[in-house]
Amino acid sequence: MIGTMPSQAASAPAELRLPTTSGALACFRLQSGAAITAPRFVRSTREHHLVTRTDAAMRVMTDFDASPAFTVKATSGIDDALDEMFRRGVKALIVLSEDNSVIGLVTSYDIQGERPRDYLGSHPACRREQVTVAEILTPCGQWTAIDWRRVQDARIGDLVDIFASTGCPYLIVLEPGTESTPGLLRGIISGTRLERQLGELP
Repeated sequence: MIGTMPSQAASAPAELRLPTTSGALACFRLQSGAAITAPRFVRSTREHHLVTRTDAAMRVMTDFDASPAFTVKATSGIDDALDEMFRRGVKALIVLSEDNSVIGLVTSYDIQGERPRDYLGSHPACRREQVTVAEILTPCGQWTAIDWRRVQDARIGDLVDIFASTGCPYLIVLEPGTESTPGLLRGIISGTRLERQLGELP
């Protein structure tokens, strides 16, 4: 079911590779299996305030502690996923496996861009309505993740540097797991939204 929260108990611990960038705010690659932080309170309105590069990084993060993380099953059709994005007013959904483990991310650009066409080109017997999110998602291993503990002390300029160096459209904020608890996806930061809040996009 789209929009549900995964069970933390059912998810395997997330793993972090070595940092892929140097600088004030290190970023990592996230492996499949993290759970998602369940919201403790819900923010009544979405904030789209203007910011500066010296403001706290947390001002531009969608915090799953305050806003539900919108998800989609990997087996869902791509057009169903796109409809869900329009309905929710978002441009990305976190992709879950059948056991509710986090396995990837899919964006409206992925669905409306070349990925479905490329997949259909290599699978001529398949029709668009048969293409699932699993076929076009960006797997966890390609995400850029940053440590929630570091985000709390970081500035927006640090985020700008990571977006510039990685070229990624989103940053995933992760609460790293321990030997006994899974890692948790704490939030997400959109590069496009950040540019808009900085006044660099209309």
